[in-house]
Amino acid sequence: MGTQTNRNFNCKNEELPVICRFNLFSLKRDQTHFAGYSPIFGEEFIAGYENQINEVNELIQPKTEMAAQKVITERLFNSIDSLIVPMNHLTGYINMCNEELKITPEGYGLSALRKCIRAKDPEGVMQNLNQIISNNNKYGEVLAGKGFKPELAARFTDAAASIAADKQAQYEMMSNRKLIVQNNMGLLNALNDTLSQVLAIGKILFADTDPAKAKEYTFAQLLKQVHRASKPDNGNTNDKNTPPATEPQ
Repeated sequence: MGTQTNRNFNCKNEELPVICRFNLFSLKRDQTHFAGYSPIFGEEFIAGYENQINEVNELIQPKTEMAAQKVITERLFNSIDSLIVPMNHLTGYINMCNEELKITPEGYGLSALRKCIRAKDPEGVMQNLNQIISNNNKYGEVLAGKGFKPELAARFTDAAASIAADKQAQYEMMSNRKLIVQNNMGLLNALNDTLSQVLAIGKILFADTDPAKAKEYTFAQLLKQVHRASKPDNGNTNDKNTPPATEPQ
């Protein structure tokens, strides 16, 4: 059994290549300063750094898997949304059988299901679907007297099966990807080594001459920019493809 490689960086795996892209922008902008300090920071170094970033990014979020995840997510949400009409119909039958059933749509589980559908909460949808399916089995004969049909009951069981299958597919894909990343942790560590090298020289070059630039060569500042870029857009034009903004002194 192989020895597990420990990570040498203090951020999430998926944050590392984003941090490095921010850093690469600063390095390209300041290349004259870096090359003047040491010839190792030439075009070959920059190209190699960029290749490292691309390799790690593809390892963490491969385009084929991202496309597959998108398809699964869209299908998952379509299954969730497909429950709205059957749920409305079932509500009508329950109300028509109120005297016989002695149960409200809320007690049946429909109100909670509706909230989970609006929240796009697959786990909550599954939990409440199980309750509704159980109640359909329990009260189906009474509801059939008002028009409830097996086809309507099947809408709930089919949706539950589809959602469960898609959640399992998502889990397996994510689990396999984590294992692949862990088995290739050396690539992420090597990228962090390059980042650390650039940050160290950036601090030497700018700590006493340009404090604003020096901040861009601080890991904590870069990580802060990644967190800002990942938040919903509230009028801030920065995203993870834009250079890190420096803060006023």
